[in-house]
Amino acid sequence: MHLSARLLQDELTEKRARLVRFLSEHRLDGVWLGQPENFAWFTGGGRLPLSNNAVGLLVLKDITYLIAPTSDGERILIEEIGGHGVELRPYDWHRSQAKGDLLSRLTVGLRVGADSMCASPSLEPIGENLTQLRLALTPAEQYRYRALCGELTRIVQEAAYQIKPGQSEREVAAEITYRLLKANINTTRLLVGADSRLRRFIDIPPTDNHICEIATISVIGQRGGLQAALTRLVAVDKISDETLNRHRAVATVAAHYIHYTRPGRNLREILDVGAAAYSREGYAGEWEAHCQGGLIGYSPCELQAAPTIEHRIEPYQMVAWQASIGGIKSEDTMMVLPDRIMTLTRTDDWPVIEVKLDNETYYQPNILQL
Repeated sequence: MHLSARLLQDELTEKRARLVRFLSEHRLDGVWLGQPENFAWFTGGGRLPLSNNAVGLLVLKDITYLIAPTSDGERILIEEIGGHGVELRPYDWHRSQAKGDLLSRLTVGLRVGADSMCASPSLEPIGENLTQLRLALTPAEQYRYRALCGELTRIVQEAAYQIKPGQSEREVAAEITYRLLKANINTTRLLVGADSRLRRFIDIPPTDNHICEIATISVIGQRGGLQAALTRLVAVDKISDETLNRHRAVATVAAHYIHYTRPGRNLREILDVGAAAYSREGYAGEWEAHCQGGLIGYSPCELQAAPTIEHRIEPYQMVAWQASIGGIKSEDTMMVLPDRIMTLTRTDDWPVIEVKLDNETYYQPNILQL
C-alpha cells in the first residue's frame, strides 16, 4: 500500500474509533454527520454539495451509511469518500419526506444524535460536543495542514508583491482567488481593504476602492476541509508614523499570544496575556474591538478565545491568533507541538519584525514596502 493511502486508512480508522468511543460515552447508538466540517473530518477531506442538508453520513457502531439523493449519491461516494466501507443509501430527491423516512427506517429503536437540527426530528442535537473530536490532528492531517499553509502563504505573498499603485481592491482579490483555485484552495474569507477604509474598519471586503498608500490582505483558505488563515499588509507609498506605531504594537501583541500558547494553558489565560500586552503598548481595551482568534481546524473558528472559555490547549491542535488595531492586523496559523508552537504560514521572502520575549525571538510579518 502506498504511504499516503496507508496514512489515510490509519486516519479513518482513528476517527471511527474516536467516534465509537464518543457514542459509548454519550450512550448513543449512532450519529448523523451533515455539517461540512464534520463530514470533511470523518472522511479525510470529503466535500458536501452546497445543499448540504440533503446529504450526510449516518454512523452506527458497526456500519456507516451515506444518505444522499439519487442525483448526488454515487458521485459523492466515489469522489468524496472513496468507498472505505461506506454503504450508499439513496433516496428520491423529488419526495420531500424521503430523507426523513429513510433515516427513520435505519434508526428505528436506536438512540441517534445529530450535528444539525434539520437532519430529522427524531435525532438528538449534539453538534457542539462533536467539535472536541476534531481538534487533535492525526499525522495525515498534520501533513496536509503543512502543505495547505505553505501553498496558501506562497500564493498570497506572491500576489502581494505584484500589487501596483492605483490597482483596485477587487482586482487584487480576483487575482488571489484565481491563483488559489488553481491550487485547489477555496476561500472561506477574502478581505482586501486600503487606505481610509483600512484606517476605519477591521474586516474589510474588497470594493472598487483604489490602493494608493497601504492595503491589507486577509485570507482564510480551505482545502480538504482544513482551514488556514493569514493576514499581510502591503504599502505602495510612504507609511505614516501612526500606521508604523500601530503595526509595531500589533506585532508585539501577536508575539505574546504565540509565546504563551503552550499545551496545558487555557484560552482565557492566553487572552488575558494579550489584553495586558495591548495595555502596555498604549491600546488598553483594544482586544474588545475584534475577535482575537483561537482554535482553527475544520472550521475557521473551532473555538474562539473569550473571557469565559477555559479550554486547555493540547498538542497537535491548530491556533490562529489575530491581534488588531483598526484594520492593522497580524495573523498567522500555527500548530501546537508538545514542546513549542510552529508557525506554518511563514516564508523567508517576507519582511519581519523581531519581538523578544523571555530570551526568545519571534519574527512577526512586517509591512511589505513596494
